[in-house]
Amino acid sequence: MSPKLAPAALLLFLAAAASAVETAHLSESSGEDFAKGEAENVYVDPDGRPALAPERDELLCEIEHAWCLAAGPDGVLFVGTVPEGKVYRLAGGEPEVVLETGEAGVFSLLLLPDGTLLAGTGSEGKVWRLPPGGEPEVAADLEENYCFALAREPGGAVLAATGGGKGRIYRLGESPELVYDSPGEHILALAVGPNGEIYAASGDRGAVYEVAGSSAARVLYAAEQPVVQDLLVDSEGNVYAATAAIGEGKRGGEAAAVKSIISEVQARQGEAPVSPTPTTPPAERTYQTTNAVYRIGRSGEVRKVFEEKGALVLSLAQVGGRILAGTGGKAAVYSIHPEGLDRARLFEPEATHVHDLAALPEGGFAAGLGTPGKVTRLGPANARKGTFTSRVLAAGALSRWGRFERRAEIPAGTSLEFEVHTGNSREPDSTWTDWAPVELSGGAAALEEPPARYIQYRAKFATASPSATPRLEAVSVAALPMNLGPEVKEITAGREEGGPGNGRPQPPQAQRNGSNSGNSGSSELSGTPRISWKAEDPNGDKLSYRLEFRPAGMERFVVLEEETADAKFSWDTTTVPDGDYYLRVVASDGPSNPGGTELEGSLAEGPFTVDNTSPTFSQPEVALEGAARRVTVEARDAGSPLRCASWSVDGSDWRPVFPDDRIFDSPAERLSVTVEKEDPALLVIRARDRAGNTSAVKVVFEAGR
Repeated sequence: MSPKLAPAALLLFLAAAASAVETAHLSESSGEDFAKGEAENVYVDPDGRPALAPERDELLCEIEHAWCLAAGPDGVLFVGTVPEGKVYRLAGGEPEVVLETGEAGVFSLLLLPDGTLLAGTGSEGKVWRLPPGGEPEVAADLEENYCFALAREPGGAVLAATGGGKGRIYRLGESPELVYDSPGEHILALAVGPNGEIYAASGDRGAVYEVAGSSAARVLYAAEQPVVQDLLVDSEGNVYAATAAIGEGKRGGEAAAVKSIISEVQARQGEAPVSPTPTTPPAERTYQTTNAVYRIGRSGEVRKVFEEKGALVLSLAQVGGRILAGTGGKAAVYSIHPEGLDRARLFEPEATHVHDLAALPEGGFAAGLGTPGKVTRLGPANARKGTFTSRVLAAGALSRWGRFERRAEIPAGTSLEFEVHTGNSREPDSTWTDWAPVELSGGAAALEEPPARYIQYRAKFATASPSATPRLEAVSVAALPMNLGPEVKEITAGREEGGPGNGRPQPPQAQRNGSNSGNSGSSELSGTPRISWKAEDPNGDKLSYRLEFRPAGMERFVVLEEETADAKFSWDTTTVPDGDYYLRVVASDGPSNPGGTELEGSLAEGPFTVDNTSPTFSQPEVALEGAARRVTVEARDAGSPLRCASWSVDGSDWRPVFPDDRIFDSPAERLSVTVEKEDPALLVIRARDRAGNTSAVKVVFEAGR
């Protein structure tokens, strides 16, 4: 579902298209977008729209794990707990403890039509009976470690499933009758179909069994996950299987990977734990697997209707034609389309596990939670108020805020109001503006927030009717990035390729904004050096440049190149006298912005020394030193210090010569060369200045002298 822009917003977009600074529309319109926000009494419905969530009420607190639930037709709710091993009765007043088993936990409950409550326990594997108004008694001792599930057949017989050593199904009577002895260690769930079919969930083989009686069964479906935690059969006979695998890897390794809550309880009690049970693991465990809910149709076809990475699917229920799934690790209650066409996260508790779900006769459902343990009732009415806070929306650059638009369904008796705040840090903090109301008219408003990089909105939902809710479909915020001026980063000057000198650019100290403050270096130029520069524009605008120069001692810059798109220029320095010069580059974002809105940025650097005059030499002095001749000469340059010198005799290879003080560091240097060749004819001494200008002096020797 995507929002349609209003005509005014479309015109704004088209008007900005000619400019690099275009209006952006920060929008949210999908369930994936809204799921990144934070909600209080609000959920994202199956159509991807935030709406008021079911009303919540805490029925029982201050326990560790509300492991199993059973709801009666009169609205009374029974809760089995771990590790207290108690059963609570919730009937609208104070919670009442109606059964204390003295065991590690109550793992299954079944409420019979006459009001009798059955409770399956561990680690002694008993079934307790609590008749209405009577005293509790042990109805069956299964001689197994745990009774994980109880179910009632159409004829009234009760089935019990065991685990912790032997995964078996018993039919309760005067003495337990073995119905099915599975090949695994755990049967975690039972369900009975509309025609009396018996389905069982394997806790270590990933199998859903259909039990035909007389110890015969077939695998209805083998899930890729080794633990099937819960089962549900709908009115049409479709079977839903929830998986809760903890470890990854080969089948059969689950029991070794699981250190369950039960094992930890036994350890605290000083007992040697029995075979580890693949029930809910410690809360601090991080799950890397993906678990799922599978729908097994009457004809055997299987469809994955739900999956969630990093979570265990612990419980299933059917409410209002939809399937509810409770998860652990990433604790939540999801509402799922029966065929998996959509899903919605109804509830995210502070607890770490949703152990059980129970549909309530008046509508809505109850959730049994663990760590911390609670029982929460949700629905059937909607919450009267709720808030949805969006994720932080990023404009990408400092921006002016324009039109705020929302599209929503707002039934009579409901309301939906908005607030916004803005800031320049990625996460909202004290530097952000205060929340300010958005005064909507016809679903839109002009924002008055100051320019910023980020914005966040908050939607306030309210209803006067328990069955009605507003639904938010889309939000769009117009943001126009502010035009920021370009910045010239550096100017360098070097030789044209093939020109004299070594061609290495040496930028002097920068003087920004046209300042001519002192510098710590210089660069000597001659001939036609290449002037190049680097510039950036924060908006990504196209730039044009103007290159200017001025002689040292003169304040006004003279235009050297009026307008160019190239970030380089070849300067014929022979058009100016030797001396020190400053260069300035002015960058403009005019090519990308309408006239009158363009911005400039500049950088001046210097001095650059223009030196097109070659070094000169004094009259050479020749002195005899035995058979050798020593020649001394002074080389001098008017524009820049000397860089190097060399000499050659009678056309031989050039050999370097250092000044008499052993360092080239001034415009005048005294050079001495000793010629030891017998009867030389011609000596040439060559000097080069830092600008690359070269000249030479020759000394002609007379024959025999």
